[in-house]
Amino acid sequence: MSFGEGGLSDSQNSGAVRSSANSSGTKTALDEVNENLLKCIFVYSYVWGFGGHLSDSSRLNFDQYAREALYRCRTRDPAKDRLGV
Repeated sequence: MSFGEGGLSDSQNSGAVRSSANSSGTKTALDEVNENLLKCIFVYSYVWGFGGHLSDSSRLNFDQYAREALYRCRTRDPAKDRLGV
């Protein structure tokens, strides 16, 4: 994979985060770190992407909404979601 002329290819990009799942498909400690890092990046992007352009009077409403929405996602039970509970 190349990122254009003069860009990095997979072999050159030694800092790339790669999956480290073993042959049995179980998650490793590195996979857990990567997943948590991606979640943090998503939250940062979500807050600034949607809330960064709001006026001061709307920021408190967005802050409350975002905290509640992200908390619900964090405490959601995937097993209940599959069952429709």
